[in-house]
Amino acid sequence: MNIDPKSNMFGLPSMQVRQVLRQFPFSEDCGYGWQAATRVVKSDEIAQKLILDLVCAGLLGEVRFNDQHVYYSRTDEGNRLAMASARTMKRATAEKKLRELLARCRSINSDSRYCYFVPRVIVFGSFVGNKDPIGDLDVAFERADRYSRKGLVEGRGPMHDAWRASRERAPGHVSGIDLIFWPETEFRKALKAGSSGLSLHDFDSDKKAVLSGPHYSIFFPEALRLKRLGEEHDEEKRVG
Repeated sequence: MNIDPKSNMFGLPSMQVRQVLRQFPFSEDCGYGWQAATRVVKSDEIAQKLILDLVCAGLLGEVRFNDQHVYYSRTDEGNRLAMASARTMKRATAEKKLRELLARCRSINSDSRYCYFVPRVIVFGSFVGNKDPIGDLDVAFERADRYSRKGLVEGRGPMHDAWRASRERAPGHVSGIDLIFWPETEFRKALKAGSSGLSLHDFDSDKKAVLSGPHYSIFFPEALRLKRLGEEHDEEKRVG
């Protein structure tokens, strides 16, 4: 499926609507509140209206866990729009972008400043196969904690220290809820590195979409070492 980047949907640029859809999981038993749309649409009023429009259009579905809270996830049609390509790219260009992404993953995995590391990336979509040109380069990533979360809620421990250091690196205009979640944003920005045509997806949110078609995984051997370091830290805490 392709999308015209110059078109509009629901009174907003179609690319912005596509990005809003990507904030919600593609799942039948998991959803996020409407506030997830404010990562893209900064106005609460516009975000809430857009969510209602997306539900009416059958692009988002409601996931109700109780009578007081309503959450949303992508429908099949909504997922097709979320995964739509807005451009074409030569396969050689996509291969270069993938090599660059893998190099960034290894760099992040070796950099203790980041709160997270990448155990695995999964390539899917039009890149898997022999098509040339392709649409976007679709890559899902797994994200794992670099440090044990033990003590994080109490404001202590290695993950708390890493979170605080990350927030201190945030640009001056970042505040409020965006600052609280800056460590995750910093991680994602380092992965993306402004690479156009690279469409990154969180595997936890987009697992259904990733696994529904051809795909292949790339593992990073250093991830096992990082996982063991976290386990050793937890073991030390239990012994202490």
